[in-house]
Amino acid sequence: MCASTSTVQRHALQHSYEWKVTPCTHTEPHDTDKCPFAHPGEKSVRRDVRIYKYSPEACPATQQKNGKCPRGMDCPLSHTVFERWLHPQRFRTQMCANGPDCPRKSSCFFAHSEEELRHVAPDSSSSSSAASTLSLVPSAQRVSSINDGSSSAS
Repeated sequence: MCASTSTVQRHALQHSYEWKVTPCTHTEPHDTDKCPFAHPGEKSVRRDVRIYKYSPEACPATQQKNGKCPRGMDCPLSHTVFERWLHPQRFRTQMCANGPDCPRKSSCFFAHSEEELRHVAPDSSSSSSAASTLSLVPSAQRVSSINDGSSSAS
């Protein structure tokens, strides 16, 4: 059971680093909500926390009416709800209110069982220590190519 739990939690942590970070290369129409890759113009596109080292705290500038942060990609705070809840320090660290019947289960920010629930110690330094400790997959492509529309995906 312990091995199973660590496998489930490791998969969840990997998901928190990769979901909507790498540009999608699919050329055929598909359900972009279920696709784990980033698409031009999609609200869920986010920065790679392994590259940009932002925290799960919300950036006050992005909460304003125009939603633009003057620090841009280099801001140390989360710019979107996706950056905030998919951050490795937050992703699946709380139980989902819908429980195991959640309609968004595979893409939900929250845990649906004790096995999925992650217990994360507060990290006052950058999140890079978690990534290096767990030897996760290599860094994904920069999300800037998605934001400027230079991705070849449709």
